[in-house]
Amino acid sequence: MRRQKTLLLVMLATFAGFSFIQTILRPSDTGEIAWLTYAYGIAPNFLPAIGIPCFLCVAVEDFFSSRSFLYSWRYATSAIFAVSGLVGNEFIQAATPGPGVFDWHDVLWSILGGVVFLSAASFFFAPEKKT
Repeated sequence: MRRQKTLLLVMLATFAGFSFIQTILRPSDTGEIAWLTYAYGIAPNFLPAIGIPCFLCVAVEDFFSSRSFLYSWRYATSAIFAVSGLVGNEFIQAATPGPGVFDWHDVLWSILGGVVFLSAASFFFAPEKKT
């Protein structure tokens, strides 16, 4: 239960950060500080690549048996599913007309967000070794 609460809190924090950046910081950015403008540009991919797998892990733990493949590999499958969706969205933006713009940096930061999620999950939620 503690793990699920932690995952949901991380999801909440990443989605709150995403919303704050998209609605307040990014529209008011003047572009004077290049690295900050870059960070505002990649955050909408990086943060969900951490938050979405958190939600998916909680859902898998609630809906699947602890003996199932999805449960056993919930961190990896959640990260792969989330990153695939974010990267797929970038390719859809390239293929369809509209305001969306394909950006390789968004693809890279989506993948890095998934790696951060997997690294944190393996560090914080690793099974305890029996001695």
